[in-house]
Amino acid sequence: MEIHDIGKRTLSEELPLKDVSEFSKEKLFEYKKHPENGYRIALGVPELKHITEEILSHHEHWDGSGYPKRIRGEQIPFLSRIVCVMDTYDQFTKGGMLENKKDYDKVLELMSSYSGIYFDPDVIKVFLDIVKKND
Repeated sequence: MEIHDIGKRTLSEELPLKDVSEFSKEKLFEYKKHPENGYRIALGVPELKHITEEILSHHEHWDGSGYPKRIRGEQIPFLSRIVCVMDTYDQFTKGGMLENKKDYDKVLELMSSYSGIYFDPDVIKVFLDIVKKND
């Protein structure tokens, strides 16, 4: 598990393995606590104290629609903005979900469409440029 998701260790065993869209309201509420739980864990680990805010903020969105603090834009730590893009890409592409190049192109197009909404426009642009260049 990546360090930004350290708070998932505090969740019911089955939650981190499921698609968020399958959660009941109660389970979604529990799931959305993992950034705060990770923040608290990181506060107690000297080697992680310097990234506690980044762990807390990795589900914040550029437009303020994320969680847990609903901060927006440049209020979101830069590393958290990068993690948001990378984590989304990982979720969309892991587990053999992409059967062909067309599916892959749809993922990139979908992510591009969230520029300025979920993602920092500068971060998503650089990310997509790098991914397309290395295709």
